[in-house]
Amino acid sequence: MLDKNNYLVMAYLSDNGAWGEQDIEPLKLTHINYAFGLVQNGKLGWKHFKKLDYLKKYKEINPKLKIILSIGGWGADGFSDAALTEKSRNLFVDSAMEFIRLNNFDGFDIDWEYPCNNQAGIKIREEDRENFTLFLKNFREKLDSQGQWDNKKYILSIALGAGQRYIDDIEMDKVHPCLDFINVMTYDMRGSYTNITGHHTNLFSQKEDQAGISGDKAVNLLLQTGVPNKKIILGSAFYSRCWEKVKNQGTGINIKAETTGCKTIDYSVLNLEYIIHF
Repeated sequence: MLDKNNYLVMAYLSDNGAWGEQDIEPLKLTHINYAFGLVQNGKLGWKHFKKLDYLKKYKEINPKLKIILSIGGWGADGFSDAALTEKSRNLFVDSAMEFIRLNNFDGFDIDWEYPCNNQAGIKIREEDRENFTLFLKNFREKLDSQGQWDNKKYILSIALGAGQRYIDDIEMDKVHPCLDFINVMTYDMRGSYTNITGHHTNLFSQKEDQAGISGDKAVNLLLQTGVPNKKIILGSAFYSRCWEKVKNQGTGINIKAETTGCKTIDYSVLNLEYIIHF
């Protein structure tokens, strides 16, 4: 079980991942963000899930475990349309609330990547910034109303990109009061878009890293907006990103490669073939 410090330990768990019921240790987690629900025809799409029954068993093992539906993910479209009007917001949130009632989930994690930003190839509008706020307020109001009926506190969180531009595209002063947590995605900070090597989920920046991108910097940018530190969850990755044909120079960090860091290696392979065990 977790120690007396009572840290929150959250894990994103993909329904379509290559894992079985026995691979997850629920006593080591406080929260599971189950990924990903989608926006389909203006409503929550979740019928593609195949492993929902496993989650019930995890809660039996750890009754304190909170299981949250994460909606969206990289390249998931439909958010701008769903958040556009009061009618569209009600349609989507009401369908999501039906999922909560049917499946005994403990809340939602909204993973819109990203309002006002089409780098993932999704539809965007200038008014996404304000509509995102209204979207989250709708979720908060309906979760609280359901919670009064159930005598339960439901969770609402968002996933946030690591960097100033992602903060600027959100009305953070209006958004964070609606949220229980902000999951800062301090991973993929380097990777498929650059041929300069570097740690993609580093806590601090190394001296040779001129960009200075790190988990520490991302969290401090968020703190400067007035978000309470108790709401900030530092997201880190257990997979790697790889570059090929890197010049043999120094530590190999911040060195030009002939490929981008688009190749990934998952943790099971890293653990077996790359990590030194003492």
